Amino acid sequence: MQNIFTKSTADSRVSFSHATVPEDLNEGGHVYGARLLEWADNLSAVIAISHRRGGVTTASFDQFDFIRPIKLGDFVHAKGFISGTGPHSMEIFIKFIGEDSVTGDRYLAAVTFITYAARRLKEGEVVPGIVGDTEEEKTIIAGYEGRRMRVKEKIARNQALFTAINLEKD
Repeated sequence: MQNIFTKSTADSRVSFSHATVPEDLNEGGHVYGARLLEWADNLSAVIAISHRRGGVTTASFDQFDFIRPIKLGDFVHAKGFISGTGPHSMEIFIKFIGEDSVTGDRYLAAVTFITYAARRLKEGEVVPGIVGDTEEEKTIIAGYEGRRMRVKEKIARNQALFTAINLEKD
């Protein structure tokens, strides 16, 4: 079934800011990667639920690129929006921008694409489509179908891998 109802990215766009503290750091003195994954999953859940206005579940972290480390005392700004939808799922894009708290210099720290599946869809219900508001959003949304095809290919390749995984105790 095709999406006949669309929403604007502004309807579910979310952001947050955080001042890094020692508890956020790894042994190298930079924000621990798992901390960014946690923040990304939380932020993307808010976005997905806001878009669908119903139950969702994390389906996959399709891509997570760590671009530049974030150090103690820097601010972290995370911004995300729906970057594509299918009948039963939605892709969320999140960017992490670091900011030197003293100089105000900003840098791209990480980007991610996360897929959420809609839960308990009613008969005939589909996830609303998406229309970008900014040029950045429109550009990222325009690449959705290509990313979606790559994810489907990856899932197909992984099926053989999943059946080969040993579940016995060592």
